[in-house]
Amino acid sequence: MPLLGEERGGDADLGLDGRTQDCDSFTLDAVYGVNDNLERIEAEISALATDWPIDRLAAIDRGVLRLAIWELFDREDIPAAVTLNEAVELAKTY
Repeated sequence: MPLLGEERGGDADLGLDGRTQDCDSFTLDAVYGVNDNLERIEAEISALATDWPIDRLAAIDRGVLRLAIWELFDREDIPAAVTLNEAVELAKTY
C-alpha cells in the first residue's frame, strides 16, 4: 500500500490528485521512491516488527516508517540522524 493514495486504492498519483506541479522535487522523489520500492520497504518493516503485522499499524505510522526507511536506504545525501529525527517529529505531529 503506497504512502499516498492508500485510502483510495493505493496509487501514488491518486494521492497527489494531479498536483505534481505544486510539489517540490523531494516530495515527488519521496512519493515515487516509496511507491516504487514498497515491497522491499514493507519487507524491512515486517522483519523488524515481528509481533505487529504491518496492516495493524495506523496509516500514519505506516507512512512515517515507509518514508524513513526509503530515506535511510535510498537517500545517501540525508544523514541517518536527520531522517530519524524527522520521522520522530512527524510521528509526534500526526
